[in-house]
This record gives sequence, structure tokens and C-alpha cells, in this order.
Amino acid sequence: MSRSRSLNKLFNEAEGGLAKVIARTAALSAIADQVSGVIPSLLRDQVWLGDIRDQTLTLICNSNVIANRLRFMEYQLLNELSGRNGLGEIHSLRVMVNRDWRPGSELLPRPAEHEAGQISQRAERLSDASAELIAQTSEGVRSPKLAEALKKLADRSGH
Repeated sequence: MSRSRSLNKLFNEAEGGLAKVIARTAALSAIADQVSGVIPSLLRDQVWLGDIRDQTLTLICNSNVIANRLRFMEYQLLNELSGRNGLGEIHSLRVMVNRDWRPGSELLPRPAEHEAGQISQRAERLSDASAELIAQTSEGVRSPKLAEALKKLADRSGH
């Protein structure tokens, strides 16, 4: 009897416990559906809701290309999502790249070469023309975060 009371308390306690976790999970699931509805269909399978906190929407994707596309679409996404049911006002977008993660991926075995640290990333130098074009592009971008990222990319080439 005391065991069933303690389980009941764990599941239904208003001041914490699993009731809060279950409510947050249900809210995030509803928000994820809304976010999925405004992401272009070609990207939809590559983008997942990370969190929404302090008027910042966090999205997770598995490549830098998709992350840059999402950052480029920041104002469009924020305008479409802000004020929707359950979302309130959203003022910023945070995009995280995690190449190894997708829903359920924690259940899949990881490649042995990745765990051993054998996968290397090559950093190639940009041409002068590419670095200049990226720097010019950064000046015309409305998103301060994207502009800063573009400037860093241009500077990384040694210009």
C-alpha cells in the first residue's frame, strides 16, 4: 500500500516529480509540431526542436548546411511562429549542429572509427575572392548572428 502511494505521489505531485516532466514533454511535443509546420519540407526531416526558453527557440540539425539555411531564414521563422498557441513571443533563434544526433539515435550503435576519434575534419583555406564575397555578404545580412558567423568565416581565411 505504501509503495502505491509513493508511486501515485511521484506521478501526480503538483510541486515537481514526473507530473512536471510529463507536462513539459507534452508542451514541447505540441511546439515541435508547430515548428515542423513552418520548416520547409526539404529540411523537415533534418531539423528537431531542442527547446524553447527565455523567448529563444533552439533547433537541432545534423549539418552546417542546414544550420546556415535555418539561420538565413531566422526572421521568417520567428515571424511565422511568434504568437502561435503555446509559443508566446519568440525573439531569437538558436541553431545547434549535432551530426550524431537524431531522435532515437542514442539507441543506435556508434561507428567504431568515430568512437576512436579517427574521423578528422579538414579545414581548407578560402580563396581571396570567396573570402571577400562572404565578407560583403555579411554586411547585407539582417541577422546579427549570421553576419557575425559570416565575418568569422571570411576572417578565418587569413584576410
